[in-house]
Formats: sequence, C-alpha cells, structure tokens
Amino acid sequence: MRIWYINNYNMLPEHGALNRGYYLGKYLKKLGHEPVVFVGSHPHNTKLQLIEAPEKYRVYQKEPFPWVLIKTRNYEGSKKSRVLSMFEFYRNMKHAAKHFEKPDAIIGSSAHPLAALLAIKLGKKYGCKGIVEVRDLWPESIVTYGVLPRNNPAVKFLYKFEKYLYTHADELIFTMENAWQYFEEQGLDKVIPREKVHYVNNGVDLEEFKYNVTHYPLEDSDIRDDRYFKVVYVGSIRRVNNLGRLLDAAKLVKNTRIRILIWGDGDQLEDLKQRVKDENIENVIFKGITEKKFIPYITSHADLNIMHNGRSPVLKYGLSANKLFDYAAAGRPIFSDFDCGMNPANVYKAGVTYSGDAVEGIAKMIDEFGGMQQEDYQAYCDRALQLANHYSYENIIQKIIDIINK
Repeated sequence: MRIWYINNYNMLPEHGALNRGYYLGKYLKKLGHEPVVFVGSHPHNTKLQLIEAPEKYRVYQKEPFPWVLIKTRNYEGSKKSRVLSMFEFYRNMKHAAKHFEKPDAIIGSSAHPLAALLAIKLGKKYGCKGIVEVRDLWPESIVTYGVLPRNNPAVKFLYKFEKYLYTHADELIFTMENAWQYFEEQGLDKVIPREKVHYVNNGVDLEEFKYNVTHYPLEDSDIRDDRYFKVVYVGSIRRVNNLGRLLDAAKLVKNTRIRILIWGDGDQLEDLKQRVKDENIENVIFKGITEKKFIPYITSHADLNIMHNGRSPVLKYGLSANKLFDYAAAGRPIFSDFDCGMNPANVYKAGVTYSGDAVEGIAKMIDEFGGMQQEDYQAYCDRALQLANHYSYENIIQKIIDIINK
C-alpha cells in the first residue's frame, strides 16, 4: 500500500524527539509498503529552517522512503507566526500532494488540526481512507493550560472544528487509551461510533535503541559511577514540567547513595541550577542537554528512570510521552510522580506511581527503590523490557495497518 503520513511538527531523529512519522515510515517500508512522510521545514522547538529557498516543498534524500519537507516559516517565540505557519503548511502541502502518486490511505496527525483536515480533504480527492491521528487534544489542551477560556469565541469555534474532524474522518487513532472518556464528556459519543476510535500509543524503535547503547557510550563520570544509586530524568526543563517539585523532594531523600541526574534544557534551567547552589542540594546534578543518540546509554546506566511532570487534567485520558518507552527499553524501573488515567508502566508493573501532592511521598518512593532487594528490583527491570517489546514500532505498525485495512 502507498500510505501518506502528514504531521507538521514531526522531525528526523537528528533534529529532535518528535519522530513518530519517521519510525512509522521506516517500519512500513520494511514490510514492503510505500510510505511518504510530509513534515514542516521548521522542526518544532528548534531554530532550524531546512528550506531557505522560496520553493514550496523539497524531498529529503537521505531516507529510504520519501521524506517531504513542506515550507513553513520559523515561529519560535511568536504565537502569531506559529498560527500563520499552520496555514502555510496546509496551503503548501496541497500543492506538494499533486506531485506524488495517488495514495491508498492518508493519516493526518493533529499536532495541529489542519494536518488532520488535510487527511480528510485529500482522502476524498483521491478516493482513499482519510484517517485522523490525535496526539494532542485541541482545543481541550488550550483550555486546560489556561491559554484561553472555554467560552472564548475562538475556542468555541475550535470545538466545532474538532467535531467536524472526528465525524468526517474514516477512522480515528488516539495515542491516549482513555480517549473514549473524552468523547463521552464532550457528548461526541452521540455522533461518533465507538468502533471508529482506536488506540495506538507512541513507542520505541528497539533496533535503534540497542544500536545506540552499544555505539554511542557517553563519557560521563556521574552516569558511570556505580557507587551511587542513579535516578535519571531526561526531558524539557520548562515551567510546565515543574521540576522545582523534584528539587523539593530531593532535599528530603534520606539515602546518601542516591544521586538525581537531570539531562535537558529549557527556560527554567538557570533558575533551578541557582536553587541547587543556593539551597545546597548536593544530591541533584544538572547535566545539560545531550544528543538523542546518547539517551539510550544514559537511561540504560540509570538505576531508576523518573517520569516527572506538572499536574494536568488532560492526563486523565492517558499517557503517551515518548520518553516513557525509551525508559522501558532501558530495562530499568520507571517511577512516575504524577497521576494519569492510564500509565502503561503501571499496567505492566514496570514501575510505580506516586499520585499524592506531598513531596515527602516522592522522596519516600525514591528511597524505597534505593534500598530495594535485588530480586524485587530485577522483577521491575524484566517487566520494563516486556513493556518495551509490546510498544515496539514493529508491533505498532501492524496496528496501523490493521486500522487501514479495517
């Protein structure tokens, strides 16, 4: 089958972490299909621009399948530019589509809703399935994070637009397992049949992960120091991640063998580093940002990998963070210090979740892992690998194919 995947914000692994389209294309190609992946020329959360010329699209030649860059403007730091880039992507994608062979199915991933609209419109044009993939609940996330109130006219319009997308798509794929609960809360279950809604989470490329562990060791004395029980966080360090809470917990950890190592960058990094210095928090070390290829080595040499986030009502619909599956592939226990509706690590008993508000509870759980019996600890490690195998992209791609063939 010839399958198009459209996502403005997806990128190659060399450019960042939003790689679902890349891995779907890779494993579709391995199974003998013909994927074409369309992405924006400005990788999300970067300052890169991959098309400087005035052309509307360009085929990136390094991949074994067409990786098509759709020209959009840079928008970092500007909400207006970001919105304009969405419309640029929509317009230029429609132009680019004319230059590729007719697809058998189109998946539009709603990192923003115009990508989903493209799947529906182009699916009708070419007489093929138009499938909408929902990775972020627009506009529910806008309301939840306080960007705009629910009664704002623009938000009301987006809710109507959301309903249009869901009713006109041939199939719906959600990365959140409890998505149907959202449908019920919004009254969408009255107009959309349950069998049209599917769950396919993010995952991990185990082939790539194992290769990187072996070929990209990190020369870092802290992650290699076996005298300590190493708790690792890898990810953004922004206000929404609320890493100050983790620092509060670190001050209460009793086991002196425990070190919390934090890799990442963001607008809160310097403030938090200053806190560590001012408050003499000796068991926390900020390691800075690192290339993605080193992350498998880091997480595999941790003793406990931590999923940390700020509290958010949208998490009740499920957890689909990419790093969860990277943590699982490392074969180490996963500690989540926030509650959500469905956490695969809990389902597989590959870790534990502390859902309380008190930072004392976070510190206690970290201490418990630091003093755990080896037999119990190893059981968590084994179950983490089972989780990774279930959510490998080799398995995920078969679910996608089954939905297309439904």
